[in-house]
Amino acid sequence: MGGNQEQRFQTVRQGQALPNYKPGGWVLFQRAGFTDYWLGRTFDGYFMLGPDHPIHGNEADRFIIYYEAEQYRRSIPVEYDPQMPLF
Repeated sequence: MGGNQEQRFQTVRQGQALPNYKPGGWVLFQRAGFTDYWLGRTFDGYFMLGPDHPIHGNEADRFIIYYEAEQYRRSIPVEYDPQMPLF
């Protein structure tokens, strides 16, 4: 990774606090005594988990890319076609 490349997430190690709160930002929180992390997003008043299980740090980028691609895909309006096949 290049030195100027923006990271997709912040990492909070065991015993540390989140340094910069960004609403909608992705954060990895290290589990106590483990090498895996909880991944989620920070919002005003709550933390939304990403995957439903702890992941390794190298899986975080892949999850975020897939998640954001799916959100983008769902945001594209579907054009109505009266001749659209049902099956």
